[in-house]
Amino acid sequence: MSSRPRQRHLLSTACLLAALSALSSACLSAGECGGCGESESETSSSTASTSSTSSPTTTISSTTTSTPNEPTCGDGQVDIDEECDDGEDNGDDRKCTSECTNNVCGDGYLLSGVEECDDGNNSNTDECVDGCKLATCGDGFIQEDKEECDDGNDVDTDACPTSCKPASCGDGFVRLGKEECDDGNQSNADACTNACKLAACGDGHVQPDEACDDGNSDDLDACSNDCATERRFVFVTADVYEGDLGGLYGADALCESLADDALADDVPELLAGRAFKAWLSDDTQSPSTRFFAKLEDYGGTYVMIDTTKKQIELIPVAVGWSGLVSGMLDHPLDHDQHGAIVNTNNTVWSNTKPDGTGGKWAWANQMDDSHCLKWSSVIGGGNTGAISPQSGNWTANSFTSCNNTARIYCIEDP
Repeated sequence: MSSRPRQRHLLSTACLLAALSALSSACLSAGECGGCGESESETSSSTASTSSTSSPTTTISSTTTSTPNEPTCGDGQVDIDEECDDGEDNGDDRKCTSECTNNVCGDGYLLSGVEECDDGNNSNTDECVDGCKLATCGDGFIQEDKEECDDGNDVDTDACPTSCKPASCGDGFVRLGKEECDDGNQSNADACTNACKLAACGDGHVQPDEACDDGNSDDLDACSNDCATERRFVFVTADVYEGDLGGLYGADALCESLADDALADDVPELLAGRAFKAWLSDDTQSPSTRFFAKLEDYGGTYVMIDTTKKQIELIPVAVGWSGLVSGMLDHPLDHDQHGAIVNTNNTVWSNTKPDGTGGKWAWANQMDDSHCLKWSSVIGGGNTGAISPQSGNWTANSFTSCNNTARIYCIEDP
C-alpha cells in the first residue's frame, strides 16, 4: 500500500473518533482536520482498505456534565420561597427559624433574649399576652381565673387597684371619692371603721377615747351625744309588794316587766328591752356576787328618768359600780319607772349592805341576814332600806315584817 492511502486512512479514523467523542464540532471542517472532507470515493476506498487490514481495538470514553445542587433552607442563601436563611445560625430560638421564616411574636417560637413567651395564639386572657410578654397585673389584660380586673395602670385609688381585684372597703386602698379611709382591717375600734368612714362619735362604734357610742342623736338614752357618758338606768318601783317576791329571780323579772310597762305611760322608749336586776340579797347571793357591773367594774353613770319638768331629764345617781357601793349616792334613788318622784312609803326591800354584800349592816337597826325566806314568803322579817337618804341608809336602814309592803330598787345590769 502506498503511503498516501495509508495516511488518508489514519486521518479518516482520527476524524471519526473526534466526531464520536464530540470533543470538537469544528473538526468536521476540512481546514481543521486536514482532509476530513475529501471525496466520497476516497473515503469508501479508504474504508475498504482499512477493513481488509487488521488494526488495534480502540476504546471510546464519554464525559458526563454535573447538575448544580437545588436550593435548600439552611444553605445560607435566601431563596425565593424563604424569608431568611442564616445557615448554621438558623434555629427556633433565633431570628431565623429552622423553617427559614422570620421569628416573630405569635409564631409559637420563643425568640431568645427578645420574647418572654410565645404561645402561638392571639389570646390576651392566658399567661402570654400581646407583645409576647408574660401576663402580669397591670398589663391591661384580665387573666382568666387569676384577675378580676386590670386597668393597665399602677393607681391604687381607682376602681381597680394594683391587686387586680375590684376596689372594696377593707382592701387597704383609699378609693378617691368613695372612701374616707381604708386601713385594711376588720376593726371598728380604731380610727377607720369597717364602713371605711373616719371614726366619729355617733357612728355606733366605741373608740378608745369614747365612753360609749350608740349611733344616734338621742341624748336621753344610754349614751350621751358627746359619747363621753355611758348610762345605765335605775328606778324604785312605783308600787309596793309583800316579802314574797318569787325569790331573787322573780324580783328580777318584776323589774324588767315594770320597765317594759313604762312605755305605755309618759316615759319614752328608754327602759324597754333592757336587762334589770332587783337590788336584793338572800343568804347565798347578793348584788356583789350576781351583778355583772361588779365583775366588769362598770364605770358609766347610773341615772334616773325625771319627768317632773317640761322636758325629760336624766338625773345621775352614781358614777360606776364603785360609786353605787361607796356608801354615798350623788342623788337619792327616789324616781320610779315613770320618772315620777316617790314621796310616800319610802321603805324598800333590800337585806343588802352599802358595799353590795348581803346581811345586816352594823349601823342600821336590822336583823341578822333577814330576807323573808329568800324573798319567797310573807312569814318572818326582812331588812330594808329607805328612799330619801343618799348615805348608806338608802340600802340598809331598818327591818320590817314580811307581810308588810315595801318597794324594790331596780338596777340595769346587762
